[in-house]
Amino acid sequence: MHGRNKTIRTLTLGLILSLVPITHGAQVDIHYLGHASFILQFDNGVSVLTDFGTSNSWGLASPIYDLGDFVPTVITYSHQHQDHYDLSRRPEGFSYQLENMDSLDIDGLLIRPVRVCEYAVGTPSSTAFVFEYEDITICHLSDAQAEILNIASLETQQHLKDIFPEQFDMLLMTIEGVDQFIPQAEEFINLLKPRHIIPMHYWTVSYKRDFLDYLESKDGLSRKNYDIHIDGLPDFTLSSDLASATPVQIISLPPAPFTNVTPIEEIPDVKPDIIEPGIQNFPNPFNEGTVIDYEIPEAGFTSIQIYDLNGKPVKTLISGVHHSGEHHVVWNGTDYSGVSVPSGIYLCRLQTADLYRNIKLLISK
Repeated sequence: MHGRNKTIRTLTLGLILSLVPITHGAQVDIHYLGHASFILQFDNGVSVLTDFGTSNSWGLASPIYDLGDFVPTVITYSHQHQDHYDLSRRPEGFSYQLENMDSLDIDGLLIRPVRVCEYAVGTPSSTAFVFEYEDITICHLSDAQAEILNIASLETQQHLKDIFPEQFDMLLMTIEGVDQFIPQAEEFINLLKPRHIIPMHYWTVSYKRDFLDYLESKDGLSRKNYDIHIDGLPDFTLSSDLASATPVQIISLPPAPFTNVTPIEEIPDVKPDIIEPGIQNFPNPFNEGTVIDYEIPEAGFTSIQIYDLNGKPVKTLISGVHHSGEHHVVWNGTDYSGVSVPSGIYLCRLQTADLYRNIKLLISK
């Protein structure tokens, strides 16, 4: 999973820290699947899948990507809208399902529910789940539009302080709308004062971009109030040594499928120019781009993903239902954020219901 080290801002502080052993304490790996769906993997072995709803929530503009063969320990559902709650997609073998006001205490992880939007709309409309693990607290806020839009109300502010008395190390926070919603979202952040935020639930990519642009366009104030991270990976690792990070970190994660990937070093050696049945590419090695030809025997869900040497997702090229037959897709050697990746060997994986193929791609610049 992708991790980040705390920035050491002064030489003096760096010298002091170099004399003190660095301990990472508790750790949670976070993967964003899309909409309000995340995989949280705690280092005690417990994993949580949140709001795994329909695969095309609110249309194809807001997909929730697949889990592969991953089986979570716990599944949480904030409410029973189809875009958050699709029982047909539940993976087999999970141990617990939490919804409404269910709670769970398992192996040092406490999962507790908090009803949101109750004051703003007059009735509970969804459940936020708070995850308390050692010295890390995460809140999956799910749908909180009504609370955010009414943040100017003193009554709403007091209600939020009552139901969220603690400061969260990580807030998985709803981002919706454009002009009417974004200023209120910032006021909501100022009230709860979370240390890290991952925006979620946006119906189109432009909503998140509008939110980040708003934070960055305030005459440089964001340099004091926010530390915005956009590195094109769908994963983030939250550890105890990041818990006191200031200013507030806004972490932009692009949604992507989740796959337990074997590092390339452990895959039987295959030279880049050997043709693998079902998928091949040309040219290989390549510089500016390569065409990946692939054949699907039967119509159905198909994914083509690129991974680096450590098995971390680099880019999703194909993810959706395809007709049978021959197809092709171009990879221009960039990651999720559009940044060119370094020279080296990458794994290209084709996966359907009945087909599983890997080829190595060699970028030479």
